[in-house]
Amino acid sequence: MFAVITMSFDGNIVKHLLQEWNQTLLSGRINKIYQISRFDLLFIINGKNGKTQLLVSSSPSYARCYISTMNFEKPQNPPNFCMFLRKQLEGGIIQNIHQI
Repeated sequence: MFAVITMSFDGNIVKHLLQEWNQTLLSGRINKIYQISRFDLLFIINGKNGKTQLLVSSSPSYARCYISTMNFEKPQNPPNFCMFLRKQLEGGIIQNIHQI
């Protein structure tokens, strides 16, 4: 059992999130992209700390993004949007993460 804590993201929360991501993901190479559900994307990034999974969700009721260690079921046939992202982003190196 686990608890889900929901809170709004303000500038301070985003600042600390970006600090963590800069330590973990900066200069990492985007190795693989999976669309694990209609709204969820999973980025596999090889960085200085090894392989890292970044989950980005655009769910209308629970939008979120976080670094995860969970094992996700990956679909056999990726949707067209996922194939487009793979074509554009795979092999790319994360050079900068900042807050506007």
